[in-house]
Amino acid sequence: MKDEPGIAQDFESSVNPEQASRLLRLAISGSDRPVDDLLCRLAESDSAAWLAEALTAGPVGAFGSPPRVLCEGTLTLDQLLSIKKDSTALALKARDQAARLAAMASYFFAVAAGLAHFGRNISSRERGHLEPMLLDLAAVTPEVWSKLFVHAAAALSSEA
Repeated sequence: MKDEPGIAQDFESSVNPEQASRLLRLAISGSDRPVDDLLCRLAESDSAAWLAEALTAGPVGAFGSPPRVLCEGTLTLDQLLSIKKDSTALALKARDQAARLAAMASYFFAVAAGLAHFGRNISSRERGHLEPMLLDLAAVTPEVWSKLFVHAAAALSSEA
């Protein structure tokens, strides 16, 4: 019988120390924020491909390449508000966890772009709740997205 890597080995090789630390803090704190499910999904080994598909197939994809439109700031504030609104509606009518997480990703990415490019919090979430979520998302996303979330958190901090 051939030795095959187990789930633990696959997980260990796909999670960097910062992601592992974040996941451990979540487990210890017992936090039950809805974004925590998204954070766990983004920490999985196939997260880059999953995220690309989720953003392209969702409200963001209607405007073009998600990295281009969100990270380069080619969308207007009204377009970001539309993405946020559509993402909220999709999350509310989602029939399964995968659809809910994809909608949630679109929501938070639109909120981050609003902050990073316009200095506007388009979310109804208060700064004290939103800033830790943005930093948590920065810790588990690939670099191009991580920078967006860091810039968004910085914009939110300067808003205070």
